[in-house]
Amino acid sequence: MGGDGRRPQSLHRNANNFTRFVSDPSNPNALINNKVRAIFDDSRGTFWIGTAGDGLHTMDRKTGIITRLKNNPANPDQLSRPPVLKVEDYITSITEDIQNTIWIGTLGNGIVRFDPASGSKTHFGNSNDKEQRLKDISTWCIYPSRDGLLWLSTRSANLFTIDISNNVIPHQKIDGVTSFLDVVEENTNTVLLGTQVGLVRQDLSTGNIKRYQIDPNRLLRTSYKRFIRIKGDLFGSVRSTDCICSTL
Repeated sequence: MGGDGRRPQSLHRNANNFTRFVSDPSNPNALINNKVRAIFDDSRGTFWIGTAGDGLHTMDRKTGIITRLKNNPANPDQLSRPPVLKVEDYITSITEDIQNTIWIGTLGNGIVRFDPASGSKTHFGNSNDKEQRLKDISTWCIYPSRDGLLWLSTRSANLFTIDISNNVIPHQKIDGVTSFLDVVEENTNTVLLGTQVGLVRQDLSTGNIKRYQIDPNRLLRTSYKRFIRIKGDLFGSVRSTDCICSTL
């Protein structure tokens, strides 16, 4: 469990208690920062943690030992997040595509693609992206769909799709939508986009979209922040105390 400004915690279900992991400047096997924005468990069993600052980590869940993967200017090919360029910067998203490649998004300096099999690392959306394939650096959410695409939203109100077979990153535009907060795949043909102006459902086969906005009988708020699927039901969190469960 993690959150902006909160320390990560691990729930032991059988014992019904928590273990808390905190930053400790004197301990090289502790978190760099307590503000945890991203956690991810990949297909190889590696548990990733992303925090504010130069805060890419992996954790051995059996021992609780944390490994810091800090940026090293002397060895730019070493696994890390991109260099921190401003005070307000943190890892926003960590995910894995269908080729088992890891993607690490940051608020202020683009994204990193890391191939665990080869150890290679590629930067997009920053000074190392010489071809400027990503026209933004403020990544917010990265979502892998079943067709192999990665959906990328940014804090600068942009939406991109990444074709991982050739690293082409086209910009997507939906009229009237100026901010994308989250993306989730409803089924193989449909994605849901959480935005500042309601919920958008897009049919990928036709390109048609349907909007869900303020309606006191159905969806209670306009700003959808996060999605999560539990046992087939899709939950959307909004910028209030509400949580919406809907089959739409």
